[in-house]
Amino acid sequence: MKAPLYAIYITLAVVIAVVLFVLIPGEEPGEARPDVLEEQIILVMDNFGVETCEDVAVVGSYKRTDAEGFRQMLAFSAPMDCVEAMRAAALERGFVEGQGGSYALPDSPAQEMLTIYTEPGADRGAFEWERTGQ
Repeated sequence: MKAPLYAIYITLAVVIAVVLFVLIPGEEPGEARPDVLEEQIILVMDNFGVETCEDVAVVGSYKRTDAEGFRQMLAFSAPMDCVEAMRAAALERGFVEGQGGSYALPDSPAQEMLTIYTEPGADRGAFEWERTGQ
């Protein structure tokens, strides 16, 4: 049985809130610096070549670096037109659609995955970009 989409949104929001609280530096615990958030938005928009997105909010961020390379995950809330632009840009970049709104970039030295969360009739959706590399 599939979980209702709103339950997935709530779970994602809680996980992302915890990640924001713990991992993004700020003046106070749990307070992200605006310049870091802006850099993360620019990174994703530039990587996917999407210029039409406005009112995008970072809802989660994680980056780990070790001797084997790095792993980064960025999660965003955005208007539906932006979410659809991200989907189109991913397909244009060569991402292949999988199950549950996930898109993966095959045959790439650095693994990339885009996961899109939407609900019919909603004004906003969410997307998560995950990548690994050296």
